[in-house]
Amino acid sequence: MVQKAHKPAWSPRVPKYKIRQLYHQDALGIQDDELADEAGFALMARCESFLEANQAVHGRAVCPVCGAVVPHEVKKGSWLKCRTCGWSLQWDEYFSTIQGK
Repeated sequence: MVQKAHKPAWSPRVPKYKIRQLYHQDALGIQDDELADEAGFALMARCESFLEANQAVHGRAVCPVCGAVVPHEVKKGSWLKCRTCGWSLQWDEYFSTIQGK
């Protein structure tokens, strides 16, 4: 099965208000485990996305369909092609999902 148009999705920034709320409650001595988990997991997901995007910029993208590492050339017009599931996408399109994030 060939997947062509599927683009990677990156974790969003952690909302500043959640981090501010976490620090504010901590300063008041309030322990909010739910908020700590929510902010912590969001931060971990964001960091993992950043590391994954950084690897892609250095020629080792992660397939958004099956998670396999896709070695590729980092140049305009080159293609990323997953040997595991058949997914493919032009590098320019893949890179555009990273920019501004």
